[in-house]
Parts: sequence; C-alpha cells; structure tokens
Amino acid sequence: MRIIILEDSDSDYRLLKSIIDNCIGKMNLSPPETVRYTDGTALVREISSWHEQGGGGSYLFFLDIVVPGELSGVETAHRIRDKYGSAHIVFTTSNKEYALDGFRVHADDYLVKPYDAKDVTAILGKFFEENAASAYISVLSDRVEIPVCVSKIKYAEMQGHIINIVMADGKTIQTYMSFEKFVSLLSDRPCFEQCYRGL
Repeated sequence: MRIIILEDSDSDYRLLKSIIDNCIGKMNLSPPETVRYTDGTALVREISSWHEQGGGGSYLFFLDIVVPGELSGVETAHRIRDKYGSAHIVFTTSNKEYALDGFRVHADDYLVKPYDAKDVTAILGKFFEENAASAYISVLSDRVEIPVCVSKIKYAEMQGHIINIVMADGKTIQTYMSFEKFVSLLSDRPCFEQCYRGL
C-alpha cells in the first residue's frame, strides 16, 4: 500500500502528511509508505516503472491540481488512470473552479485547502475500508489474468519456475513469475510470513 502526494508547497505537504499520520495512528494501522512528488512528470515516470516491474498493491493519490512543470494534476491523473484504473485519486487545490476537471477523471474526492482533518480522515477511512474489502491480487494462469482473493490464500510455494498458490478451498492456482515479484504483490498484507521459498 502506498500513499502518493503531488504537492509543490512545503507547508501544504507538511500539513497533509501530518493529518494522514495522525489519522493512521488513531486507526492503529501500520503506516503505509508515503511518497512526495513536486511535479507530475516525475510522478508519471515513476508509476510507469512500477507498472513495468509488475508493482502490486493499492495506491491512494493526493494530487494538487496546480503544480509546476509540463503536467497539471489533472493531466497527471489521466496518466495514472492509464496505468492503474482502480487507483484512488483525490484532488487538492485552493480553488474550487477546477472541480469539474477533477471529476472528469473520475476522482474519488476533492479537497479544498486549507485541509480539514475531518475530510482527510473520511477519505482515508473509505480507502482503507475498500482496500480491505477488495483485497485481490492479479496473476496470470494459463495465459489468463485472474483475480485471487488474498484472504483465501492458504499458502504459496515455488516449484521450479512455477508458483503454486494453494487456496482455502483446496484448489491450486499455478502462475509463472519470480518469487520476489509474487512477494511484492503481497507486501502490504501483514497476514503472511515468508519461510524460504514459500508463504
């Protein structure tokens, strides 16, 4: 799980990060990785590399609409949707006139600065609730991409170049990928322990 903040203002970033940290602390959750970018181009370049590396997990983007550089927050959101259609996107701005642009990208929410802790808390609560309810990873099995419910994985083991994912109902899903890549798909799920080449 990763929270990405696109914000060029240091003070606005510090305020948002502080609210996020306080909220997560009150929810008794392990803190997700939080990454800051100050321009959309760098963010798009980075998410492209995550996608190419098969980066799994859930993403929550807080995107300031007006940022320096070639890409605005809205243009950055379009690129994010191209790579991660189900990513959670929240637009942040000090000007309400951009709201329509934000919702054309199917933003999940819209925050007007200065941030209200209640609004940020509600957004985080919804994100974590949806993330828990839709805890699936996607793997290729017999050249078909299939969703795998994480809560129903009993264990997984590597045999040769094949990963056998044994489900609670006794079925086994076979997929071809490196074990490191498979582990990265489950990196934000605390319910697994790695023992040598198995989970």
